[in-house]
Amino acid sequence: MREPVSRPRARVAVALAALAAAALALAGCAGIPTSGGVTAGNVIEDDSPPDFQLLPEGPQKNATQEELVTGFLRAAANASNNYEIAKSFLSTGFRDKWDPGAGVSISASSLGTARVDATTLEYSFTTSASVDASGRYSEQTTPSTRTLDFGFVKDAKGQWRIDQAEDGIVLTAATFNAAFSSYPLWYFDPGFHYLVPDLRWFARRSTDSAAASVLVGALLQPVSPWLRGAVLSEFPSGTTLGSNSVTIEAGRATVDLSEQAVGASALQRQRMRQQLFETLRSAFSVSSVVMTADGVGITAPDSGDGGATADTSVPAQPLVLQDGAFGYASDQGIAKLGALSENVAKLAPSAIVVSENRSLAAVLTPVGVQLVQGSGAAPRVLDARPGLVAPSLDADGFVWTVTASGPPVILATGSDGLQHQVDAQLPPDAAITSIAVSRDNSRLLLYFQSNGAPRLVVAGIIRDGSVPTSLAGMLDLPVDSGAPVAAGWVDATTVATIEQDGSPNRVTTFEVGGGHEDLPGADHVRALAGGNGTSGLYALGETTVLEYKGSGWQDTGVAASVLAVQQ
Repeated sequence: MREPVSRPRARVAVALAALAAAALALAGCAGIPTSGGVTAGNVIEDDSPPDFQLLPEGPQKNATQEELVTGFLRAAANASNNYEIAKSFLSTGFRDKWDPGAGVSISASSLGTARVDATTLEYSFTTSASVDASGRYSEQTTPSTRTLDFGFVKDAKGQWRIDQAEDGIVLTAATFNAAFSSYPLWYFDPGFHYLVPDLRWFARRSTDSAAASVLVGALLQPVSPWLRGAVLSEFPSGTTLGSNSVTIEAGRATVDLSEQAVGASALQRQRMRQQLFETLRSAFSVSSVVMTADGVGITAPDSGDGGATADTSVPAQPLVLQDGAFGYASDQGIAKLGALSENVAKLAPSAIVVSENRSLAAVLTPVGVQLVQGSGAAPRVLDARPGLVAPSLDADGFVWTVTASGPPVILATGSDGLQHQVDAQLPPDAAITSIAVSRDNSRLLLYFQSNGAPRLVVAGIIRDGSVPTSLAGMLDLPVDSGAPVAAGWVDATTVATIEQDGSPNRVTTFEVGGGHEDLPGADHVRALAGGNGTSGLYALGETTVLEYKGSGWQDTGVAASVLAVQQ
């Protein structure tokens, strides 16, 4: 079973006092001694309640080595002035060597300190998650144990100070939620129709300008490996922040860039500004972005209606097949989608996915996956392989299909009937339960069983023009050990799974680049449909549609045999 983890929450306002909340923030030296006596020392209580001091204290006079470790770990929860308080626990010669930005280990529990020799202490803890130097969050299904060392010297006043420690920090889950925030960085799909988020986590700073500078610095770095080739950034290669970084005043962000940005075309500049605006807008209530290079303005035309969209929301009503009628369920009955509804319903489908403009549908039928159009064209069988799972449909009109067993061959078939095999690099024994393309057309969700265990992965989609050809590296999400039932997209940064692990079936949401949350279980649920966050998440029960209302599942009273997915 997955260990319980306090799920990080995106963009949640937390008072400054919480920055000092009983934090265990770590550093320990690289290399663990293999000889020397070990004496048990004080246990550092990771799970103690927050003390809510406005600021952690610096080192006390005549503090012991154990007290210095405790104080240093607490102080490293506050990033103000480049971790000024935490660095006060370090020797003068070590302060500029220690790099707190190298990453975060999120502690599940403390195993305490132990003495190695007169000038070295070990600190051991279990870790449940981590954040790398670029803000990428990774959660473990099972905590692992780490042991880190601290070395000490005395300063000129005879006070002990830490002189050796590993780069990075350690925080409890509660303190991590108080000291860090999640921020989506935004990139373009290859067609420049959609903006695609990549969730990152960074320490809160004392000012919006300081925090925004960290975000933009990350946006200018290479994209995450699992998205490489699937998304685009329009900043010229080598572009960095300029000397003035980012300043935010009265809702206006001024982003100073290096000289490489000056050579960008007018269209590139427009797209650069849109990436910056979307990245800064929600986090800092930015209403406009100005770009400069060493203080000199970089002009960029307005994107107008031609800009890419980050909005992938769908109509709020569930889309269902009910007693031979297909459409949106409402108090007045089923609101049909014109001829598309009639063409879908007569095929007796067991799974349905509808295009964004509701002119196409891919349906799973007894004869295979068929493409259905709202026009007078006859439905067309695109994949007749036996044992197909519910199909997916991308924004370029390709229908994605795969069988539940046998070698996992993913096909993307266009409306012309041409099949294109997608090189997914899946394990040969992968038994796939669900396949779903994100609404931004750039990421694929896969839920499957391999080597006796379930896996939930999100991968970037690489295309040749509009044709899907392969998947970039996979991002694994920490799915539990229950048998996979279904998976789907909840919104642009969240996916959900149904797994069978006793009764009722378990429903879990996962932030793509964040933590997970176990929702209340629901009996007999077998399909999911979302698009607008957990407040708009639907599940198909034994005979009716259920809606998640924040504290539990409620029966909508809508009878349905199929709950359709809306792209």
